[in-house]
Amino acid sequence: MVKPKSSTKTSPEEFIKAWQTSLTTAEVMEKTGLKIHAARTRACLYRKKGIPLKYMKRGTSQLD
Repeated sequence: MVKPKSSTKTSPEEFIKAWQTSLTTAEVMEKTGLKIHAARTRACLYRKKGIPLKYMKRGTSQLD
């Protein structure tokens, strides 16, 4: 089993790349080692600083 990356060592560039290339916040968590709430908070803070990060829906989506 691969150990998640330490969240304290995720650079802003790494986080932004992980966020922009992921479909869910859970995927960001796997890539960065951050908890889901921490990833959402970090994305929000970056947006407030003017970094244009995409928005992700909360919850799970179901296909019909």
